[in-house]
Amino acid sequence: MNRITPLALLTLALVLTLPAVASAQDVFLNGIQIGPGSLTDTTLDRIEEVQFDEDGNVHIIARVQLQVDGAPESRNAAAMARVLQGQFFLVVQNPNASTHRYTTRIEINGHQVAEVPAGQTVFTDEVTQWLQLGRNDVIIRFERDGAASGNEGDNLMVVIGRGEQQDGRLMVRRRFATASVTGAATSPRETHDETFTLERQ
Repeated sequence: MNRITPLALLTLALVLTLPAVASAQDVFLNGIQIGPGSLTDTTLDRIEEVQFDEDGNVHIIARVQLQVDGAPESRNAAAMARVLQGQFFLVVQNPNASTHRYTTRIEINGHQVAEVPAGQTVFTDEVTQWLQLGRNDVIIRFERDGAASGNEGDNLMVVIGRGEQQDGRLMVRRRFATASVTGAATSPRETHDETFTLERQ
């Protein structure tokens, strides 16, 4: 992957704000694909890096928050994986879910990304597209369904981390956020706030 020197960043940013011409390449800002006309009358004055990937697509990393047409689904997970250097996964494990019954809701940066019903033992999903360079805020809510199990050994755990899938198995190499609720919990509802920072490697 080729990198542009800081002296060339402002020139490239100005070029990218001009009307788009027919091209097979795409432009991504902080992992979000920028379509023709979706970014107008805008100056990017805090660009950190511009990258060209193997397909010729342009990836701009800047200190801005961007949401295209109000739809976070427009984020491109593959592009975000390149920006963040790797894939990130959500893992929820509750081995004794039949008795240790909790509904689990997970929010990342203001968006609810998963709701795991009580009774489910394992849940996994990729959450790369919901993360960003810099600070990430995670809220994990547990809500008990029925009476507490009373077994201190019961443990429902939530993990968000960088990992990879190998031979059908998910391997989490580094954890960034974790939360759990055990059978000894007395409150029917618990909320855990987690914050972590992702840096470009």
